[in-house]
Amino acid sequence: YLVKNAITINSGITLTIEPGVVIKFDASSSITANGAIQAIGTAANKIIFTSLKDDDYGGDLNADATSTTAAPGNWRTIVLAGSGSEFNQTIIRYGGKFFSGQTSGWANLKVESTSATIKNSIIEESYVYGLWLQSASGLVEGNNIRGNDNYFLARGIFVEGGSAEIKANTLQGNLVGLRIDPSANTSNVINNTFS
Repeated sequence: YLVKNAITINSGITLTIEPGVVIKFDASSSITANGAIQAIGTAANKIIFTSLKDDDYGGDLNADATSTTAAPGNWRTIVLAGSGSEFNQTIIRYGGKFFSGQTSGWANLKVESTSATIKNSIIEESYVYGLWLQSASGLVEGNNIRGNDNYFLARGIFVEGGSAEIKANTLQGNLVGLRIDPSANTSNVINNTFS
């Protein structure tokens, strides 16, 4: 599947994505879920969210052979703004594009003022934040968040307020592994590994 523009999932609607599905994003494209996204893959059939230029998953969809390659910031973001979303056994890579003066974009995946479950996933190669938790709650567990080191503000996880439980994640090769803004923050961070 190819996302070419900004897509919104309306409140009360749940998008269910099957194991093994590959979703690619064109430049400046994004998904905002005011409803919910259920992206639950398996260890053998992960769900992939990546750049149109990424030939590692879903083949050469843009049919340009090797003339372009995927890079951080190729697409914007996935924003979870409604309750009930779960990402489990997914790979999210090469997002985080933003425009100066705008607060949208910035992260491969953003949880904004809601509760979500993010488990057993790889979140990598964002231009700025791998995972952005803004006034968020829910569970972030067992993920590999890596290679988010492409901009001077880059973080593996950026926690800005909220009360999320962040545990047993591996944060590897990020410019900053985890940044917590202490203002109005009651998040619980335990048993994570940094390298």
